[in-house]
Amino acid sequence: MNMKEHILTALREQFSRWEELLESLSDGQIIAPRFDHRWSIKDVIAHLWAWQQISIARMEAAALNRGPEFPRWVAELHGDWEEDVNPTNAWIYETYHARPWPEVYQKWKDGFLRFLEVGEAVSEKDLLDGERYPWLKGYSPAFILVASYDHHQEHLEELLAWLREHGNRKIAGGKTMIRKNDHTAFQVSNLDHSIAFYTQSIGLNLIFRAINEEEQEAYAFLELEGGNLELIQKLGSAHEKPTIHPPYCPHFAIETNDMDDIMTMIKTHGIQIIRGPLEIQGEERWIYIADPDNNVIEYIEWVSKKKKSVTDQDCTALTGTGGTCGSDREG
Repeated sequence: MNMKEHILTALREQFSRWEELLESLSDGQIIAPRFDHRWSIKDVIAHLWAWQQISIARMEAAALNRGPEFPRWVAELHGDWEEDVNPTNAWIYETYHARPWPEVYQKWKDGFLRFLEVGEAVSEKDLLDGERYPWLKGYSPAFILVASYDHHQEHLEELLAWLREHGNRKIAGGKTMIRKNDHTAFQVSNLDHSIAFYTQSIGLNLIFRAINEEEQEAYAFLELEGGNLELIQKLGSAHEKPTIHPPYCPHFAIETNDMDDIMTMIKTHGIQIIRGPLEIQGEERWIYIADPDNNVIEYIEWVSKKKKSVTDQDCTALTGTGGTCGSDREG
């Protein structure tokens, strides 16, 4: 395999990794502004696509033996846009942030495939020649290909690390019809009041809020490991609170490792208790509460899990082993 094919093969593999990862994520995960600098994953893809447009222009120039013809939007940037990248990246974010995900994804995908295509069009001799193209200032076109690979790899590694930390369990290896729970939704009568309840009383973090004009809905996403919580207010119509009755369905459950702390929180904030705390001796403790719109929340403490954890720690201390006792910027 010559150097040209080696570089292009690495780029094809990079493209496949991104395709596989993006396919494994829900639209909610992709558009939520919670990843890099509070960007969404969609914003990162738009960022990669914008910089790759510049790389495509340079590779096309190399293939046609002329100077690069950059996208028109480059003319709107400040003079040292390549050296001082922060204003450039801010411009890219502001320009493409409102674009819908299907459009951003398709443009990034088409751009990457075009980049591979034009890379194929440059001979290996010209690809590795650092003196043939004066406008590259001593760099060879191969540098453009490698820089694009590095740029995608940098953001891929950051994204994978973030997903591992924040709970995406399907990041590689095949397709599946069923993935992780994405979110639970509650209807509320006043979005502002509900956001205050869930952030100030329950302690969740607000990811973002928005208005869907077409559906006449105001909505917000709050961060919760295992599946976020969405709050939806129907605009222009009153919301009738549901009647609460056993078995308290639907509800969503939050695991805690200290029910006593939860009881203190409930009393401090004057939260409505529906029933509990209840207990199965040695197994679990749980309580049902309600938000201001009678949406039911369960807190549960798995006592048996805590007991097992303590036992394993004791075994580790006794045996000295783990387990149980029995066994660039682009361009």
